[in-house]
Amino acid sequence: MKKKLKVLIIEDYEDDAILILHQIKIGGFDIYYERVDTAHEMQKMLKEKTWDIVLSDYVMPHFNGSEALKVLKKTGIDIPFIVISGTIGEEVAVEMMKAGAHDYIMKDNLQRLLPAVVRELQESESRAKRRIAEEALRESEQKYRSLTENSPDNILRYDKDCRLIYVNTNLEKTIKDNFENIKGLLPTEKKFGDKYVVYERNLKYVIETGQNIEFEFMIPDFLPTEEIHWIRMVPERNENGEIIGALAIGRDITEFKKSQEKLMETEDRFSVSFNKNPLSTAIIRCNDSKYVDVNERFLKKTGHTREEIIEHTPIELGLYADLDEHEQMTKILDKERYLDNYEFKLRTKSGEVRIKLNTTSIIKIGDEKHYLSVFHDITERKQIEQKLINSEYKKTILNQIANVFLTIPDDKIYSQVLDILLEITESKFGLFGFIDDNGNVIIPSFTKDIWKECHINEKSSIFPHSIWGTTLWGRAIREKKSFNSSGPFHIPIGHVQINYFIAVPILYSNETIGLIGFANKENGYSNEDQDILEDIAKYISPILNARLQRDRQEKIRKQAELDLIEAKEKAEESDQLKTEFIHNMSHEIRTPMNGILGFSKLLDKPNKSEEKRKNYINIIQNSGNQLMRIIDDILEISKLCTKQVKILEKEICLNNFLLELFSIFDIKAKENKTPLYLKKGLSDIESILIIDDTKLNKILSNLLENALKFTNEGFIEFGYKLKNTKIELYVKDTGIGIKPKMHENIFERFAQEEKELSKNVGGLGLGLSIAKENAELLGGKITLQSEKGKGATFFVTIPYKPVNEKLLKDNNNEKKIVKQDKYTILIVEDEEVNYLFIETLLEDEIELNCKTLHAKNEKEAVDICKENTEISFVLMDMKIPIINGFEATKLIKEFRPNLPIVAQTAYTTDEDRKRALSAGCVDFISKPICEETLTEIMNKYLIKK
Repeated sequence: MKKKLKVLIIEDYEDDAILILHQIKIGGFDIYYERVDTAHEMQKMLKEKTWDIVLSDYVMPHFNGSEALKVLKKTGIDIPFIVISGTIGEEVAVEMMKAGAHDYIMKDNLQRLLPAVVRELQESESRAKRRIAEEALRESEQKYRSLTENSPDNILRYDKDCRLIYVNTNLEKTIKDNFENIKGLLPTEKKFGDKYVVYERNLKYVIETGQNIEFEFMIPDFLPTEEIHWIRMVPERNENGEIIGALAIGRDITEFKKSQEKLMETEDRFSVSFNKNPLSTAIIRCNDSKYVDVNERFLKKTGHTREEIIEHTPIELGLYADLDEHEQMTKILDKERYLDNYEFKLRTKSGEVRIKLNTTSIIKIGDEKHYLSVFHDITERKQIEQKLINSEYKKTILNQIANVFLTIPDDKIYSQVLDILLEITESKFGLFGFIDDNGNVIIPSFTKDIWKECHINEKSSIFPHSIWGTTLWGRAIREKKSFNSSGPFHIPIGHVQINYFIAVPILYSNETIGLIGFANKENGYSNEDQDILEDIAKYISPILNARLQRDRQEKIRKQAELDLIEAKEKAEESDQLKTEFIHNMSHEIRTPMNGILGFSKLLDKPNKSEEKRKNYINIIQNSGNQLMRIIDDILEISKLCTKQVKILEKEICLNNFLLELFSIFDIKAKENKTPLYLKKGLSDIESILIIDDTKLNKILSNLLENALKFTNEGFIEFGYKLKNTKIELYVKDTGIGIKPKMHENIFERFAQEEKELSKNVGGLGLGLSIAKENAELLGGKITLQSEKGKGATFFVTIPYKPVNEKLLKDNNNEKKIVKQDKYTILIVEDEEVNYLFIETLLEDEIELNCKTLHAKNEKEAVDICKENTEISFVLMDMKIPIINGFEATKLIKEFRPNLPIVAQTAYTTDEDRKRALSAGCVDFISKPICEETLTEIMNKYLIKK
């Protein structure tokens, strides 16, 4: 059945009007129209008749489109107004749209007319529905206020214990009693008696299970007449979904029962024609709109059972997909007393929407009026009609997209296509992108201004493969099929809220190469929307694939050029490094040789004093040692290059090994006035391991030599800690640092970051290369963390091969069985040697079961005490840097007033002692510290505490 369309067309040529209307008729419309070409005629037509749409030419002899729009606006009628012209310019068209026109069409492009008319009719219908819905909402709010008290049903509320907490006025009238007399009672209490046992059992079932229940109930004998009530009980929940009671609604169905009996009297006369009718047929009581009977065809088509249908209204069952259609049918029946083939949408029990034609007449059953309704399903026919319309619509869209790919520059293609798709899907948000070679989704085109509504820190158009599983559109890519859903969705904080969403993958050879996705269409996305987008995706697929292949080839070509340039630069750099190495080696060898040869000649000359001869000999020996170190480095790197170095492992105590290394380099550090610190990560027994100590010595010595060379201010720290099955050694300095781009190259042979600085400090640039090669020989690796001007930290990770592994396991088992007190002691001392001495006294001589922490200044001491609540004792040096120990003690006492702090200093005056006690120290110990004094202090403030 064609849809009727009333068109008021403002046009001075009849032929043009017929041509325009012909374009609309293609869409299956049955058109009634009137043509006018003056303002007076237009006003008359708008007053006398109702119209679905106004189509207006812009230029006419006595009238124009702008004036026509003003005439329509004055009436206040809300119908679509579309301008159709052959001469309208872009500026005029924009002004017309601003003035209120809904669209404009050029006469030489009338294929746009039908989609525009369909769209504007739908928009007009939506606006009308919204107005009706808003009015209905206002009316329903007023009705709701008096619904309960004025309801003809009996309404009761019970708490979780089945006790009565509310009844409406109608219930009080029914039972001839006042609520105050029955408030808080169980159904079986007072005068209700045993007849309410079943009633109360059903009530408990609803509260305990959360299930609804319905049953018939005979009102007890205390009423003047017997009444049959239909009772419906439902659970009542709070905002958290917890059951807090139940609601019971009772309805008097006594009359219904009587009408059923009357209906039985007439049933034989039409039961055959009613039940065997091939069309869905229903009988509805006029006074309350409830179903009295339906035939088998009706039950089959709706999916409901007879029990679910009878004595319920279509509204209660949710059969009408569009309540406006139901209201319109009711109005026609009230006026005409008959309904002939009215088209409406019916929702089945499963949620499927079917299109029906409704023919209804009024019949009498007994003394009551009933509606006899017959429904004819036309869903498939409507779908065929819609497909015919959509096929033309799709052709228009695909032509537009093809034109974009052929004429628009590469950087604007995605945004142009997205704009077209946003318009046809009527979406607020959209995206169109492709998948690169790394599996990342690249979206060059988002909906304009989307980032203004998205309040997040990182706003990117590149979405890595790793986050596909956390996005709405990721499902479409993974499953290679369209995803169409309505919310509410779980959206991360700050992102745009999504209510409706559709995503369609673009597939080529069954692989996803791109994606189009849209969100927040006003009423959600239909199956037709999905079909159109899938057809568009298939159309775009080969074009997008060709473009991506072309871009890949261009990328490969450019990368090849860059690789050639990089290889050339590396080759030149390698030659330069070798040349610099030869020059540097010549300089490094000639310098000590000059000292050896020069002072050897001077030594041979007579008349030299004994003191000068000794000085010359000392210089010759030092130069010889320097030359020997250079030769050793060259031989070492040569052996490493030719793989002639063998590993000779043996048992060592790593703690003792590092202490020996510390004692050697501490002398050099003091000469440079650079503090050197050592951190041990294991106890002595745990640090006994199997390793080639010669190789380890070369690694750490080279790193420490470098640290001393390039650190003029600050400190140097080295040590280690255990990480799982690895020992991580480190050397940290506060020197000149290394640029991040040099972190890899710095370990190459002959590589030196600062050539001029290296000339000043000397060296061949082999130290780090030797350290790296030896670390790898030990089965480990060397890494670097550094920034220019912020110092450097070198990490050496090697396998942990403990000698006492079984003993350690036994010790661990003992710890699990025997509980021992283990003390945490903070030693505040800026001299590393002094800290190591105190640590050795505590652990090895006094044999205190303790863990020691080391702070080198006031700030570290305060921070460590804040972060480690297990600290039970502090030994405080009074002469530490930044601020002295007196001030540090005061700061610690502010948040740890009961923590014992003992002062240690080389000064032992009464004034110093009083000052320490005044600052918060509990005692005083003088340097040099002896074992007996320290033992006495520990016993006094820690062990015997």
